Amino acid sequence: MPDKRKLLTLLSARNLPDHVIFQRFVCAVFIFACGALLIFYAESKIEPSLRQEIIALVGLILACAGGAYAFIHYLALIFSRLRGK
Repeated sequence: MPDKRKLLTLLSARNLPDHVIFQRFVCAVFIFACGALLIFYAESKIEPSLRQEIIALVGLILACAGGAYAFIHYLALIFSRLRGK
């Protein structure tokens, strides 16, 4: 089992300051929201077609990427707080 201190250091986004991690988290949440809004727009405003599916797919990719990035930086915030930075 790895050393707890090494694990916390690894997951704390390379010792970045909290405000930088939080800025990246907010940016990721914004990307997620844009993707979710793009999916909503495609489903509610565009006629069923290949164009609608492509726009929804782009929204899904943005939402997944933004969600994953936000999750990683949220964990980095938690671990930086646990480390007592």
